[in-house]
Amino acid sequence: MASVILTSRTFRDLAEPMLYRHIDLSNCPIRSVYLLRTLYSRHALCQYVRTFLIADYYWRCEKDLFSLILKNEDPGPKHESFDQHIQIIFGKLTAVEILSLPVLQDGLHPNLNEFTQLRRLRTRHTLHREHIHLLDDMPRITHLEIPYSSLASLDEPRSARLAQLEELVATTNLAVQLVPDRPVRRLIMRWSIVRLPESPYALLEKVALSTKPIRTLGLLMDWEWNWQRGAEWTLNAIVTFLPHIEELVLRLYCDKSNSSVLLTMLDQVGCSVT
Repeated sequence: MASVILTSRTFRDLAEPMLYRHIDLSNCPIRSVYLLRTLYSRHALCQYVRTFLIADYYWRCEKDLFSLILKNEDPGPKHESFDQHIQIIFGKLTAVEILSLPVLQDGLHPNLNEFTQLRRLRTRHTLHREHIHLLDDMPRITHLEIPYSSLASLDEPRSARLAQLEELVATTNLAVQLVPDRPVRRLIMRWSIVRLPESPYALLEKVALSTKPIRTLGLLMDWEWNWQRGAEWTLNAIVTFLPHIEELVLRLYCDKSNSSVLLTMLDQVGCSVT
């Protein structure tokens, strides 16, 4: 497609909307930087973008590269920070439906309510209390990935917040508050027995209040001194409150020799392993 664009202006006009419609450079930090330069110099391309997934966790080491890329550009852009460039580009992505929000050191955040078509959002930003308003700026979101949060609770739970949410990746504290009364079918949580605010039974009972049966459950479990007891409680709670689970994903950070213990637990609660 890129080669076709170079052949003539006519082919470029026909092919560019397709070339920039779905962008996934999640694991390509250097290419992501060059893409940002292109979009910054040609704002018109932003109107074609529907999927915008760029590397969102390499920025700190790529900032010097970004400065070198802009070295031969007009002097204007060089006076703006790296994060400000991203902010300007995000302001032009008004038709985007799938978006990854990179971590911005300058503390700048796009106004998500400007993305009227946004359906899926992924970010490695840590959700702090001052960011709660972002949850209200996304009324049409169906898939949300926000694995880091410093919030113990949401002060003002709102039934209209994320009312169409179907898939969620979040901390346990955030998940047990966002899943009830929403049509969540796929849920992935960071799960630490030692740091859980309540027992696995109490937490999964709340998760079971999703308006549609949860079909996929993923738990990212840390290795802890009592991980076997915690895993046993968790599996029994899953069987009790989430009987419609079709796919259970457990990521346990422990010695490989303990995998047989976990398999035995799964067998005892009637979970088939594939």
